[in-house]
Amino acid sequence: MRTKKRSITITILFCFILMFSECGSDEGKLFAISENGKMGLININGEMIVKPIYRDIWIHKENPFAVQAENGKWGYIDQAGKIVINPSFIQVQAFLDGLAAVQGENGKWGFIDKTGTLVIPAKYYHVKWVDKRTAAVTEDKGSNSIIIDRNGNKVRDLDLSIPEYYIGEFSEGLATIEKKDTDLHGYIDESWKIIITPRADLGASEFKGGYALSSRQKYENQTTLYPLVFAFYDKKGKFETEFRYSWAEDFIEGKAWVVEDEEFANDPTHPENRRGHPSHFVGVDFKEAFPLLNYEAVGSFSEGLAPVRILESGKVGFIDKNGKIVIEPQFNKAYPFISSMAWVQLKKDGDWGFIDKTGNIVIKPQWTEMDKSDFYDELIWIRIPGERNKGYMNKKGEFVYKQNS
Repeated sequence: MRTKKRSITITILFCFILMFSECGSDEGKLFAISENGKMGLININGEMIVKPIYRDIWIHKENPFAVQAENGKWGYIDQAGKIVINPSFIQVQAFLDGLAAVQGENGKWGFIDKTGTLVIPAKYYHVKWVDKRTAAVTEDKGSNSIIIDRNGNKVRDLDLSIPEYYIGEFSEGLATIEKKDTDLHGYIDESWKIIITPRADLGASEFKGGYALSSRQKYENQTTLYPLVFAFYDKKGKFETEFRYSWAEDFIEGKAWVVEDEEFANDPTHPENRRGHPSHFVGVDFKEAFPLLNYEAVGSFSEGLAPVRILESGKVGFIDKNGKIVIEPQFNKAYPFISSMAWVQLKKDGDWGFIDKTGNIVIKPQWTEMDKSDFYDELIWIRIPGERNKGYMNKKGEFVYKQNS
């Protein structure tokens, strides 16, 4: 039977960063913008710091920031927008403790310092940081990978060849690995040693609360994608549960949202497809955390609260980790909290707005649908009500920047 895995968050060495992101201290945070296909930077007040003249900007924690010039080449700018390393590289990575990996005209990767000086020759087919002190590199396609230090000296051999695997983000000390052109998944630790050998029954999900999820089709020779069944396994690859859940989400704040003894003919990731199906939360012992007597879960825990729907009235409120209702059911729909705010719809077919953790409306309903928005600590990248474009809105509901195109 073919096994369907939860999607992997793949770290691709040469990828562009998400278009809209932020970086810096609270005072000096910068936010990426895009106008007419070109990217620039604004500050938290919406003031233009770098005019939108670049094809791409990669904002990351350490200065300088990577930019892609009109000619397609990559270089670096400082927080004031001044070019400090001329765009001359095919691809680049973020600086880490003073060094950055760059791909030169010969197609090979090396490492530069913040003056742009090549301190480790460009001779590698693949490179990826392991930590601040070491990097994993491969000299030629098909050759074994090794670990080098910041001077380019070999530290040790690797258990895997980087080009043969997709490598996920680290979570709780482990990162997923997926052998290319296969359905095999495993895990490496932070020293890049294989801890769980890739197998067909493992998922591609990150560890949360000590466990990761795998899913597969419920029946042998199943011709449709759904229904699915889910199971949890530990950091040794041992399954702690059978594939008995018809829906399950990762452990968040010590609780996992699950549905048992049901069957979903349609995609269970859509909340409406799960409506009316008995669900509950389990703790890390996989026992019911608390009974859901007259309501059903409609979202995972986030920031200590989870949305639930009262079965009789159909209204949605929020419970705490003990199962106690702390925000009275009064909404038609609601989503988990992010950055102390939650999307809510007061009535069916009504507009959407935001509440705080006391249940008070902090940004009045004015969106005709829940927008896929990106939350940062101070600003939200969100669609402008009544318009197609998006903008940055503060938590008072004021737009400090509106996209022009």
